[in-house]
Amino acid sequence: MKIDVETQTDGVAEEQMKIDIGTQTKVITEKQMNQYENQSTSSNGIQLPFYRLPKSNKICSICGKSFSSKSISCQEINQSTRVQCLLDHNIYIPIGNRCCLNHHSENGLSIQSIEKLKTNKENHCTIKRDDLIIILNDMKEELQTKDSKIDELKQNPPLNFDDNGIKMSDTSFKALTGLNQDQLNDLCSHISASALRHTDIRSPRTTITCLLIKLRLGVSHQTLCTLFSIEDVRKMSRIFDSASSALIKYFVPKHLGFDHINRSEVINHHTRPHAKILLGDDDPNKAILILDGTYCYIQKSGNNLLQRRTYSLHKGKPLVKPMMIVASDGYIISAIGPFLADRTHNDAEITKNIIYNNKEGITDWLRSEDHIIVDRGFRDCVKDLENFGYKVKMPCFLKKGQSRFTTNEAHQTRFITKIRWVVESANGGVKQWQFFNKTIPNSMIEKIGDYFRMKKYNKVSWTAKEANDAALDFPKMDFNELQELTLGIYQLKQARSYTTEHLNLNGSCTFEVAKESPDLIRSRIQSRLKASTKYDVYVPYNKKSISGWYCTCPNGARVVGCCAHVASIIYYLSYARYNQQVLTQRTYSYYDSITDALDYSEPSDTDSIDSDDENSNILYTLV
Repeated sequence: MKIDVETQTDGVAEEQMKIDIGTQTKVITEKQMNQYENQSTSSNGIQLPFYRLPKSNKICSICGKSFSSKSISCQEINQSTRVQCLLDHNIYIPIGNRCCLNHHSENGLSIQSIEKLKTNKENHCTIKRDDLIIILNDMKEELQTKDSKIDELKQNPPLNFDDNGIKMSDTSFKALTGLNQDQLNDLCSHISASALRHTDIRSPRTTITCLLIKLRLGVSHQTLCTLFSIEDVRKMSRIFDSASSALIKYFVPKHLGFDHINRSEVINHHTRPHAKILLGDDDPNKAILILDGTYCYIQKSGNNLLQRRTYSLHKGKPLVKPMMIVASDGYIISAIGPFLADRTHNDAEITKNIIYNNKEGITDWLRSEDHIIVDRGFRDCVKDLENFGYKVKMPCFLKKGQSRFTTNEAHQTRFITKIRWVVESANGGVKQWQFFNKTIPNSMIEKIGDYFRMKKYNKVSWTAKEANDAALDFPKMDFNELQELTLGIYQLKQARSYTTEHLNLNGSCTFEVAKESPDLIRSRIQSRLKASTKYDVYVPYNKKSISGWYCTCPNGARVVGCCAHVASIIYYLSYARYNQQVLTQRTYSYYDSITDALDYSEPSDTDSIDSDDENSNILYTLV
């Protein structure tokens, strides 16, 4: 029998190879299993890419200083800090570790300490399974706590001033509203329950605090909408209106004005003995009042009259002037105004307006021989106050040819300055409320004071007619035709402001018609820059077109285009009186909300009984 040795050898080798491979695979698998079991049972830890601090409570985990020295203060690292370090910086801190106090900050470990740990440690460590479970449970508790706080904040926003809301410290109350909690409670207690509605958006208490925050911080409506989760700015405006109306009706009359306090209370409780000594008057029946005007800046207005009469040459800005009246200890008795701020409205004229018009019953409240302390800006009304029987104290002036005060004059001036500084302090206290310290938006002007109406008398040499009766055949034009006539839009923008300024109470302009030529219209236009300047505008016309124009202003004689004064006449007669909505200007109501100090009548001399009708019927009007 013949045997193939080569074939047999190859078969044996192949079989042996299979056996060796199987044995090797079996050996590797058992080795790996044994190694894994040894690792799990012996070390019981897991390799993780974390920085790890050594477990110790005797030395600082960060800088390594020993706590055996009593000069080193230490603190245990709490759970919140441990969780934060693991989540934000991949740093594992064992339970019970301590560190120096200087390594802590308000939000955990300081940034310098974190960077020091990352520099000196390796970013891999072995953590036991039990320790890992503990830190995971701590993270779970921390996340649950934060989640519950978030839910609580959703139900009760941070700016919740209700009694059942989130408790806020007095410091927070003071910073936001200018009042502490007790003062806010007292303020809200004066408001009737029916004065403010309780809605889903706000409570009456929140309505009051919205207005207080607006006045205290001077922030915008949109900012307050964001803070109080109100989606519409108009709703915030209605909140301010409701709050201000409630405070003016229920709170202000009890704490401001001459009706809220009597003379005896001011004399007994709000008059400093120091002031009486300096004035040299110990009469217990005499009151001491200190007057001073302050100011509030407003925005520049598109209304020419408002802009011109609120512009202060002294400050170089448009503003309004309230008049502060305080007692000698700084107690604010009244704040009257606001008044206009042009060249005719100084402190003296404002005081005359208050005295002669008996604002808030001031002349009924005061008595003869009462002291009124003022500064030099009131010099023009000193005689008027003395005519009412009041004693006026004002710093002295240097007389002509006098280089310095006499001893008595210098002392008198210092005494008055010493007494009246309290009114400056009161004005400064008002400006701490940022709404009054910043530029007030024109939309808020009417909130500064009561409405008023300005009366005006125009002397007419031509036949005056209302626009409804005059120039009935004046050609009508659309806005595009007006633009072609004026060669631009600038004159038409000015024409709208000029026309609105010259509207009367019935919403119509007054024109003058020449008796000899009924097709010639004349009107007198007030300059928007100078109160003492008026321009006469003449416009001849026929039924189909405008024949020409002329104005007495420097640019009024042009034939290509026209000035804004001419444009205002043509704009109204041909377009605006048929489209009254274009003349609606909210800024005109802003002007009505500021008091004109010239609106008063002085006592007339009635000694001459036989005076003629013209002298006996003198009428003081505001021109």
